[in-house]
Amino acid sequence: MRSTLTRRRLLAASLTFALGCSEGHIAGSNASPGSGGGGVGTPQSGGGAGAVPEDDAGRRPDLGGTRVDAMPPAADATHAGGDGALGDAIPGRPDAYAAPADAAPLPPAVPIDAAPGRWTPVMIDGMTCADGTPTGVAVNPAPEAAGAPRVFIYLMGGGACWDEDSCYDHPRAASIAEPALPQAFVGSDLTGAPFFDRGRVDNPFAGDHLVFVPYCTGDLHAGDRTAVYGGRQTRHAGARNFQRLAARLAAAWPATTRVVLAGGSAGGYGAVLNWDRALDAFPRARVDVVDDSGPPFPPPHFAPALLADWGGAWGIAATVPADCPTCATDLSAHVAFGLARARGGRIGLLSSVGDAVIASYLGLDAVGIGRGLAALARTAPAGYGAFLVPGDGHVLLGGPFIAGGQDTFGWLTHMLSDDPAWGSVGPDEQPPCDALADCAACAVCAAQRPCADTYAACSAVSGCVDAVVCALGCPAADQNCILACAAANGGATPAAAALYGCVRCDTCAARCGACP
Repeated sequence: MRSTLTRRRLLAASLTFALGCSEGHIAGSNASPGSGGGGVGTPQSGGGAGAVPEDDAGRRPDLGGTRVDAMPPAADATHAGGDGALGDAIPGRPDAYAAPADAAPLPPAVPIDAAPGRWTPVMIDGMTCADGTPTGVAVNPAPEAAGAPRVFIYLMGGGACWDEDSCYDHPRAASIAEPALPQAFVGSDLTGAPFFDRGRVDNPFAGDHLVFVPYCTGDLHAGDRTAVYGGRQTRHAGARNFQRLAARLAAAWPATTRVVLAGGSAGGYGAVLNWDRALDAFPRARVDVVDDSGPPFPPPHFAPALLADWGGAWGIAATVPADCPTCATDLSAHVAFGLARARGGRIGLLSSVGDAVIASYLGLDAVGIGRGLAALARTAPAGYGAFLVPGDGHVLLGGPFIAGGQDTFGWLTHMLSDDPAWGSVGPDEQPPCDALADCAACAVCAAQRPCADTYAACSAVSGCVDAVVCALGCPAADQNCILACAAANGGATPAAAALYGCVRCDTCAARCGACP
């Protein structure tokens, strides 16, 4: 069961675009739907876009003046709501950042024991899951190459929780009562993700050092507080974890001049909220952010009361940049603040215009999601762009989505190569589903438009989307396999069959628009 759940959680962060389904369903949560994301903001006026003061070492104080290697222990509390020289430039990519002439010399590298081109679990001193279990990351170093390869860090999604009910009674976050260890993901779980596929010629990250960060803290990778819910200690240690892992990666690859910090859903929010820490950890690098389905809405599109609940549970006030006071109450300010520091970096958001998962967490409908995206576009400064697609799907990176005549990888390639024409695109009108020869594209079309009503009804049935995702992995002719998927998700059979009829690869084109 453990391996099944881990596979499903990663699938939700990369491959379940075929259904536009939620990570909560894939992770087996009965919550409506579990985000793999939570939700938090973008820049308001006065969001800290000015010059950033630095100390004498050229580094800005963070977390109340502490540094990466001096983060204080998490406070135990009870939540009130519940019991050298730079490396050579990388060919085809612009020089992102040149260290000041008086910058300290490069420290010697502290290598990570991982073979180039292979995934290896690496435990990181100080990283913990919510239950206190030590954890780490999975690392796939770039094959031997001249210069200093870019570092691509991907933060896993998996919902959010902030009290006894959301963490334990009706779990809305992955791996709170049990750990998520990097060794559980090494293998097909990672090699199957399109953004980790070194063999894809269109993958902009194929030549990078690849890092996968499991998620087991329930706090959008952004907390630093030990709460007690129903007598159970729950370590919301996402910010601490990121700071530890970023310091370790920077020690391993000190000459890098480019970092891409990315994530899906909760990991997308985590990428935004940890941008500042990544810039501190890699003082010689430009850091770009890829936020997949973690739209950082400004208030009131992210409800202040909800943010206060989450911030109180996770200790957000202690983890935001010390020189961005609005970041604790308006998390959208992280976008402007990050761009002001990013050394030429950009931030790209991938989102559907009616993301059902984010809507469920923020208490919005599709109209509310659209308004939040529009507000974000109005307030975001130069350096921000959005890739928007129709429908209510969740997590898009590497999927068969088109906006502005580009797919996700093409759009990100333009972003990362500093194409001056890069910017917000979409949502494009979908062609008729039966005109799409590609199975996955047809399935997306079915889930987003002609089958939208069926999908909405099915997604409310516990286990339905799990059953369909399972069945899509079966050979088309293997009815026993398909029936076993439905049987493993009790009560879902009739609804799952209806949705399955709309998205099955060998019948989708013929049946789009004629769902049962």
